[in-house]
Amino acid sequence: CTIMKEIVVCDVEITTFSGGMRSHVSVRGSFKEEKDGFTVSYLQDGDMVRLIAHGQTLRMVRNGETSLTMTFAENMTGAMELRMGENIGIVPIETERCRINAVRDGWRLALRYRLHYTQECQIFHGNIAVKFISEEQ
Repeated sequence: CTIMKEIVVCDVEITTFSGGMRSHVSVRGSFKEEKDGFTVSYLQDGDMVRLIAHGQTLRMVRNGETSLTMTFAENMTGAMELRMGENIGIVPIETERCRINAVRDGWRLALRYRLHYTQECQIFHGNIAVKFISEEQ
């Protein structure tokens, strides 16, 4: 396994399923290997998003007009934090699955989690593919 210390261009594909609906995002990003993990950065709808993986834990941080932070670790209960100006909202999040695996051309991440809005609970399934761009492309 080669340790990459430099920033590498990558494609990021995120597919999310919830309540019978599917969303798909495909963007160009940058990948940097870190101690025990990696960071992927990309722009989505004008906001900077970072996916920070360490071992089998994933943290997603989105900075913009509305900021969002979510941390996923298998069988962990935590919170999704939303910030809009001075206002902060907390939504409990329960992660059932968080699998982070290296593959030949990048990384694959599989998520299953529940967001607990007041009395309502919404289940999400997410698949994230981080694919390194070859120099020929």
